[in-house]
Amino acid sequence: MKQRASEILIVIGIIMLIPLWSAGEDTLPSPMLIERLDKNETNALPSAVMPFYQPPRGAIPGGRLEGRGRSGKYLPVIQVLAPNHVGMTRHKQPTLYWYLSNLTTYPIEFTLLDSRTISPLVETRLARPTEAGVQQIRLRDYGINLDVDVPYRWFVAVVTDPSNPSKDITAGGIIERVSYLTGIIINSANEEDPVELAKAGLWYDAVQAISAKIEASSDDPFYKQQRAFLMQQVGLSEIAEYDLRKNGKH
Repeated sequence: MKQRASEILIVIGIIMLIPLWSAGEDTLPSPMLIERLDKNETNALPSAVMPFYQPPRGAIPGGRLEGRGRSGKYLPVIQVLAPNHVGMTRHKQPTLYWYLSNLTTYPIEFTLLDSRTISPLVETRLARPTEAGVQQIRLRDYGINLDVDVPYRWFVAVVTDPSNPSKDITAGGIIERVSYLTGIIINSANEEDPVELAKAGLWYDAVQAISAKIEASSDDPFYKQQRAFLMQQVGLSEIAEYDLRKNGKH
């Protein structure tokens, strides 16, 4: 296990030297997606109820790694629900979300790295998902509290060859906890409102708020549309498509 941990850190270290992990740029929702959302049974949704993400001022593109298998092998695609820059949260123990395109028998591992240390804060095997789609990782399950103003890198990997971490299908992002964002105030009435959280630049909080609503109201298509709208803005079109398919609107 220690040897594998060292190998993983070497691979991650190489990845971290690449300035831009993902070629996908943060974008506004595509006209096609907006048209698809407008065909919902609620008819056209007013923009006031859709989350428009405002990246924190000075956000530098780069930081998201997308996991795709090598050509010639039928392997799942994994993606983290993260922007292509450092994403912000107010929570000590946020829930992280990731996407699995289809079920796999390969082990899946989660790694969390503190930028101030070398050894992982968490390196563990995740329970095998029972269905494809968006999955969650609760940091509270691992007793982890994020410190303020510290970037943390997190990775989810499908382990296709335990003896060779370079063959892992790895997706990753960066999260940072903030005590406040300049010029942004979230009052108690709006602290779980995805629209206000996205507007405030609190990406991870907006995703968590929407996903919690999806979990609580799985038959309501509206929240999946909100999440699809948010994913499209940061180039995560495959996840947006997944949420729209789950709504049965194709």
